[in-house]
Amino acid sequence: MAILSSCSPTMLFKSFPTLRKFCGELPLDVHMDIISPAALNQKGSEAQIAPLFPWDIAHSLVLGGILAARAYKIKCLTISSEIYHPIAALLRVLAGRVMPLLERLECSRNKNLSSHFEQSDLPPPCFSLLQALDGVIPSPQLNARGFPELHHVALSGIPHVWSQFIPRHNLVSLSLEYLPLNRRPTYFELKNMLLSSQQTLQRLKLWVVAPDPEDGLGSQGKIILPQLKELSIGFAFPEYYIFLIEHLEVPSLVSFELCQMPYQFPDNDYVSRALFLGAVIKALPLRQITHLTLRGTSFCPENLDELDHCFFKKEEHQNPPLMFTFFFSCPPVRFLRLIDCDQSTLHCLATPLYISDVSPSGLFPCSILEQLEIQTDNLDNITHFFKRDAFWTNTTADLVLPRTLGALLLDVPPEWGTKLRDLMTGNAAELAWNTRSGYFEVEDAGVVGNLMELLNVE
Repeated sequence: MAILSSCSPTMLFKSFPTLRKFCGELPLDVHMDIISPAALNQKGSEAQIAPLFPWDIAHSLVLGGILAARAYKIKCLTISSEIYHPIAALLRVLAGRVMPLLERLECSRNKNLSSHFEQSDLPPPCFSLLQALDGVIPSPQLNARGFPELHHVALSGIPHVWSQFIPRHNLVSLSLEYLPLNRRPTYFELKNMLLSSQQTLQRLKLWVVAPDPEDGLGSQGKIILPQLKELSIGFAFPEYYIFLIEHLEVPSLVSFELCQMPYQFPDNDYVSRALFLGAVIKALPLRQITHLTLRGTSFCPENLDELDHCFFKKEEHQNPPLMFTFFFSCPPVRFLRLIDCDQSTLHCLATPLYISDVSPSGLFPCSILEQLEIQTDNLDNITHFFKRDAFWTNTTADLVLPRTLGALLLDVPPEWGTKLRDLMTGNAAELAWNTRSGYFEVEDAGVVGNLMELLNVE
């Protein structure tokens, strides 16, 4: 349900009686996307944008009343808004309601997410569906009384008083994203939340929510999550996540995603990023992960040409680039996604490591892949990658063990087809699809689905 709130609440929700009659007593999946044309593409703080948003408390009370009367039937609740106050008001109206069928809850504020760099101008969080009253302990009993089947929670840009956050028990999936600096949980609050689902939590996403490391000074013990299989980390302040990564133990991890926010730090600030990636290599069980996703990574200020020089001199590099080391720390990876990564990341993936006591003596990182996905709008970066890949694969076949590759998925403009065809001659992939458009535009061949099929014909 997309809501353009430019009319009165009565008119806006007049279709609900018919919808109620149609749904009867069936479980409800409620999806609300609250938008305003006047606020689209507007920049500024929450206080500056709110007057452009015609949704007011009356809308929240009317819609909240409709939802509250049917709370017992809601199985999935998704609320998305450009600004915070409609979400906060709806959650307040639902406070204390019993929702016995609720399995999934997602709330996202889509506007002004850059405020996670700043002190928030949002009002203090208060009693709501997800937040207990002051002095009330968010116990397992309170959780079970309100939503006993809730196992999936995702909040983006929605702050709470985290010591009073209720849905923390028996979660299977938890996603917290884009919290302003002064509205993030402390290390101890985050630790208590995660350990409340210690034996059930399998998927965890923490994007730009890491606590200030000083909040965790003197902490005893790690956050041990024995069932966690999927971890997604998105960082803007690398030093914040170093402390968290060093205090996280995830022995069952098989899928790891790392997202670097591109607009937080200056381009030459590699030191903190290098320390963070070093902590990841040391602390996480990378040697058992099978799925790896990198978004926007930029870790390599080193002279990458030294890798090639060492190879041709038949010398093992004593201090390889950190991203190169990272890739070689993940040998079981079979599904690799690179989304808007910089050229140095792609360079490292297309560079073999010289190993003196094996034959062939060159080994690519992530050398056996069922699927490699590259998403980019930078033609220079992907050209660089395929040129290096072709060089090492075709001109040094007796020196380098070719990478085994099943499917190559490219999320790129379709008009790059001709260029890619010329670059990819000899590539080992069985399939090469364009996931953006479903096809490539290739000179003299027209529209092509599987680019490797065209190359094989040639």
